[in-house]
Amino acid sequence: WVHALQAERQTDYVGFYIDRFTTRPDLPIVENWFMAAAPGCLFVADLAREYDTVLQLGEAAYTEQLRTQGRYDQVVQGLDDQHRQYLTMHLAAASLLDASPQRYSMALLRAEDTALSLHAALGWRKRHLYARMALTPCPAPGRLPALIKLRGGDRRVTEQGLARGWLLRGSLLARYLDLKP
Repeated sequence: WVHALQAERQTDYVGFYIDRFTTRPDLPIVENWFMAAAPGCLFVADLAREYDTVLQLGEAAYTEQLRTQGRYDQVVQGLDDQHRQYLTMHLAAASLLDASPQRYSMALLRAEDTALSLHAALGWRKRHLYARMALTPCPAPGRLPALIKLRGGDRRVTEQGLARGWLLRGSLLARYLDLKP
């Protein structure tokens, strides 16, 4: 699906954006847990350099630099203080797109429609994700999303649940693992 989307949209980068933190549709908050790029992709090369700057300066100095440039609010968008400190890679990507939006050839999918759809449906409550994926019947035999993003705690809970055998055969997770009901 990645190569098909890349060819269809004629881009050199395919990834996701998170609508939850995006307040400017023209400048989506790019996710970094999935990045598919053609060799020599300009966005990836620029992002690596920009993130080196973030690491050298630190989060506080980097965000202060954005304030000094008068770009802070438009780059940070809906990232609150807690998320902004953790998600500095998102700031780096947003800063690049803000400075030069036409420079990059990107196909960005809304993560809440695909890999983060369960998170969004559960109101972003981490405790309920494993139960929804593994312990409840899959509501319909329809097509599964290509990805389900598991955040840090989600991965740990999923590994523990599977190790304990807590998996309903007709669940969404069982379908991903290709277990017959």
